[in-house]
This record gives sequence, structure tokens and C-alpha cells, in this order.
Amino acid sequence: MQRIGIRRYVGASGETVTAVATPPGSAAAKFVLDGKDRGTSSPFQFNLAGGPGDTHDLSIALIGEVGSMCNVAIGPINGGSDPDVLVSTQHDPFPVHHYEFVIVAE
Repeated sequence: MQRIGIRRYVGASGETVTAVATPPGSAAAKFVLDGKDRGTSSPFQFNLAGGPGDTHDLSIALIGEVGSMCNVAIGPINGGSDPDVLVSTQHDPFPVHHYEFVIVAE
């Protein structure tokens, strides 16, 4: 898979995506794939499916106290992972980041 923008990736159908979220203490990271709740177990994995131009949308939410911070890694991206961070603030107590995966021809 390759990164093509902020939280945007391209990959071939059948590739496995792994999202690792490490929330602190009593906080939790919630995974929602294509509008369906997939729970809080990390790492979360899914396979890209469909034809060229099809997309998958992954949302990761941090549920915890204000001041909580959660490191996120999306991979594999060019043999490594793409880091991100969710931070719960007074103005955004339940932050959510959205990731888009576009399927390209092999």
C-alpha cells in the first residue's frame, strides 16, 4: 500500500490493512469500517476488497478523559507504517480521524 495524502492510501484488492491504536489506561480506541462498528480490539485488520476505484473508509475514535492521547499506526505502508495521533481536548473530547483506502489495479 502507498500513502497518497493525509490519511489517504492506495492498494490492491486483497491487501491486508492493519490499524494499531494504543490508548492509555482506561481510554479506548473504537474502529468503524465502512459505517459498521468493529469494536475496540487492536490491532484491527481487514482486507481491501473490490475493483479499481472502490474505497473503504475507516474511522478511529478515542474515547477517554480530556487529555488522553492515542498513538495510531496504519500499515503496511511502503514496508513500514504511517503514524497518527488522536488527542482528547476540551474542545474535541472525543476525537475521530477518518482514513480512506482506494483500490487500484494491480
